[in-house]
Amino acid sequence: MENLLLEASIRSALLAVLIALVLRVGRIRSTPAQHLIWLSVLLAMFTLPVWLGLDFRLSLPVLAPPSPSATVSESGAPFAVQPLPEPIRPADTQRTNPPAAAVPEAQPLMPAQRIRRWPQIVFGLYLLGVAVMLARLLIGVWQARKLVRQAQPCAALGDNVWESGACAAPVTIGWRRPLIVLPANETEHWQRWPAQKLDAVLIHEREHVRRRDQLVHLLALVNRAVFWFHPLAWWLAGKLSDLAETACDAAVLQRGHAQTDYAEYLIELARSVERMGGRLKTMGGVLGTALTGSSLAQRIEDILQARPAIRLARWQAGVLAFASLALIVLVSACQFVQSKKPAAGQLSMNQQLQRRAEENQKWERERQALDAAVKQLTPEQAQTLLTQVKANPSDQQMVLKLVRYYQHKVDVPGLVALTLWFIEHQPETLWVWNIHPAWDRASYDKGKALWLAHLKRKPVSAATYRNAAHYLEGGDKPRAEKILLEARQAHPQEEWSMDLGMHYAQALLGSVGPMAEYNVIRELAMNQAHGAYAQAVRAKLAQSNDAEVLFQTAQWLSSWSSHWLWRKDNPIDFDVLALAQSFNERALTLQPAAEKALRQRFRLDEMATSNRLRGAVLEQLAPADRMKKLRNELPFLTANKNGAAENKARELLALGQQHTNGPESNNAIFHASLVLGQCALQRHDKRQAAQHLLAASAVSPTDLLRYGPVDMTLARQLVDWGEREAVAQYLERFASINQARGNEMKQWAAQLRQGLNPDLLPFHMN
Repeated sequence: MENLLLEASIRSALLAVLIALVLRVGRIRSTPAQHLIWLSVLLAMFTLPVWLGLDFRLSLPVLAPPSPSATVSESGAPFAVQPLPEPIRPADTQRTNPPAAAVPEAQPLMPAQRIRRWPQIVFGLYLLGVAVMLARLLIGVWQARKLVRQAQPCAALGDNVWESGACAAPVTIGWRRPLIVLPANETEHWQRWPAQKLDAVLIHEREHVRRRDQLVHLLALVNRAVFWFHPLAWWLAGKLSDLAETACDAAVLQRGHAQTDYAEYLIELARSVERMGGRLKTMGGVLGTALTGSSLAQRIEDILQARPAIRLARWQAGVLAFASLALIVLVSACQFVQSKKPAAGQLSMNQQLQRRAEENQKWERERQALDAAVKQLTPEQAQTLLTQVKANPSDQQMVLKLVRYYQHKVDVPGLVALTLWFIEHQPETLWVWNIHPAWDRASYDKGKALWLAHLKRKPVSAATYRNAAHYLEGGDKPRAEKILLEARQAHPQEEWSMDLGMHYAQALLGSVGPMAEYNVIRELAMNQAHGAYAQAVRAKLAQSNDAEVLFQTAQWLSSWSSHWLWRKDNPIDFDVLALAQSFNERALTLQPAAEKALRQRFRLDEMATSNRLRGAVLEQLAPADRMKKLRNELPFLTANKNGAAENKARELLALGQQHTNGPESNNAIFHASLVLGQCALQRHDKRQAAQHLLAASAVSPTDLLRYGPVDMTLARQLVDWGEREAVAQYLERFASINQARGNEMKQWAAQLRQGLNPDLLPFHMN
């Protein structure tokens, strides 16, 4: 709220300066025109906080603001005689660690222990000022209503003319049905006035009624109460009142009253007001300009100089109206983002995201083109393609095309024959399909025999060992383990921990058939998970001293099980996360400082917590669990602009500030700050968004910040909005927390200060 008021104050001041320049340059001296223009400024100032709060603004950034990050998923390549595989990419031929289970990430305000209280104090003082001004205004309105109730009608002068002994001078009261109240006291009584003076007074006050000046004055006073700290609000209230008085004075003179006589009437009324100590005995400025001081002197001077009423030509009025309206819209609705430009030739964060999306779309187009070409193949062409593959088996695209053909035609014998040919002639080439023993046991046994024959021919390459074990996983897991252990002895320089971890994880989960993909196991059978071999693996790992194998097993268990945890058809009937945690904890017992095991501990805890809190009622949870559930829900709300994400983020922030015991408080503040930063950008408030980003990096380190995903969404957006220094500071602060990416983040910060745009990944996993 305070930010909206501050921005509205700055914009309204700028608008007033520009309007004043227009009036001066255009030499606009028409009182009605000036009154209308300044009334429009008043209305703009009064409605600006609402306008800005509702985000009805046209953003005109120097650098285009980033669009929401498009996420393009990559389908894994199916193996075996199953669905069509994806195109083989260069990266697909490399064996990488499995993606750890993604921890739902959120985003952040100020850490409780570092919050500065002065903004709240200032805002409290502002509210106190508003309360005082509104109270003063309400007292004045109440006194005006009291005056009307005590007044007596003057039927001879009209239905809306009344008299009161509390008045020192004529006054118009009310904005719905205005009444003219004339003085009827011992010092000043309207019945003792000359007829000319009474006529002049009635003309003046009836002009106020016609112009609805009391309504305008009331709006000016309310605006002054809201912006009591702003000189413009006070100036507008006085200026509009003075212009209204000038316009009514002009109406009196136009009706034939002499300038000197009318001026004398005003002086007499002013003396009466001075004797009574005010226009009304207890009234403040509610009823308009007092008949004393410099405003009266200026009115007398204008009246005596007898300046003719200036009327604008139609074209002048049109130009003035257009210019004023354009300025009001420009200042009120437009947001100019003065962004610091990066060095020449740098792609923006948004352009880098678009390029990544286009690369993924390129692979998708190639896949679609391949499928279309496969559908057009004839059996004769497929036979020719098979001959070419056997002549050049290293041509991945040609092999893939042939595999696609067999799968599209559901030609299982053809694909089986191709698989057996590759096993026999290319044992060191890792392809993306295998034979499922439950579907074709005889062919599977032929392939198994070929692999065992390769293993008898010494020496055996590491690739042959690995491919043979991978094949035998589908039907003979004990033999597959034996092959991997033999391979580790034969090739100790190779890294076999991941292969053994994958093997043990498959056995423990009860996988059936060949593994479909690295990131998911499609078939599970609990009779296998509780079978003799799986139990033997459990016992072996419980006593193992190989920290790396223990870690890899836990890694693959958590990764693959996450595919099933949230599904209704989840066949797993045991606590797989607890099993993974037991292996990971044993690895930490052997290597307490192993960072990847510490990171895995955090991720397993997060998965277990998410599983435990699923379906829980937020209000019934303890503060720590409530904060965890809220931050897990935030990522699903940030794409909406209906205020749900901001409300949840503020609730999370409040919890983090209230319950400061434990790390979850800092996690809550961190995530809430990032979400509030994105909400601020949706309102085009880049400075506040940058403050939220820096507040997120100021919290104390926790396991979530050390080992969790690093959400760069807000940082990327702020780079494109020109807040490069704030992002650099965020990266530097975060580098000391997240040591796994610390050096990379420091490099990014340095590049940003040099005008370069490093590719800050939108959701970077450690």
